[in-house]
Amino acid sequence: MEPFTILMFCLAGILLCIGSYTDMKTREVPDYLTYGMIMIGIGLRFIYTILTGHWQYFLEGLAGLAVFFGFASLLFYLGHWGGGDSKVLIAMGVLLGVNLELFQPVVNFMINLVFAGAGYGLVWSIFTALKKGKPFFVAFQKKLHEKQILIWRMCALLLSIGLLAYTFFSDTPLAVILLALILLASSYLVAFMKTIEEVCMLKSISAKKVTEGDWIAEPIKINKKIIVQTNKIGITKEQLQTLQKYVKQNKVKNVMIKEGMPFVPAFLIALVMTIWIENILFLFL
Repeated sequence: MEPFTILMFCLAGILLCIGSYTDMKTREVPDYLTYGMIMIGIGLRFIYTILTGHWQYFLEGLAGLAVFFGFASLLFYLGHWGGGDSKVLIAMGVLLGVNLELFQPVVNFMINLVFAGAGYGLVWSIFTALKKGKPFFVAFQKKLHEKQILIWRMCALLLSIGLLAYTFFSDTPLAVILLALILLASSYLVAFMKTIEEVCMLKSISAKKVTEGDWIAEPIKINKKIIVQTNKIGITKEQLQTLQKYVKQNKVKNVMIKEGMPFVPAFLIALVMTIWIENILFLFL
């Protein structure tokens, strides 16, 4: 690995270590951190290009900025990620860069992120459920008996039984059994994740503390009139101004918001995986 690439990985590590700390503590990643790393990354790439005369360093950074801005914006407006996570991803695109190689660092990082995100998300959810204790397990039992979940559980059970019967005719019975178990577990996993969202991620806070980008869990009403509607990208600046107007009139005191999972640590895990094993898929080849 060349010195410039090592420098970019070090900056990415600094970004993700600080970002993980703030995300775990406050559920936010400071703009000065992400914007600062984007500017530093572009600046260093430009300086290195001038010193070496090779424009690919600068162009790879611009390509990373463009590609990951588009990808992060898509995830943000679909409501899958918060603004902080999206900005971190854009900064990672600038630092790692994008070129035409198949297994380049940024591609390895994104593949590792899929696995790291899934594993981290499951561990975080289990820890959060255990931390919540009895209220979670009571709600989980109720969720399992809701109509939609119950129908999914019955369908999964019937399909699993069918797959298990098929093992007598299959050349790969262990694979079929594993598929049946995964299918059966998926119905419980759906109920588990929905309970996590409803019990562990909803929080009532003072309306005075609501900030731009907070996800409002339910429409804010006054005398049955909706003054702030929910949306996928969080409360907007205009909605916040409307809310604060009613807060000053003492008509709104508390607001129910939905906290997101602190996801930046998954970025850090994926970066460590990229440095250590390059690409997790190589372990299966």
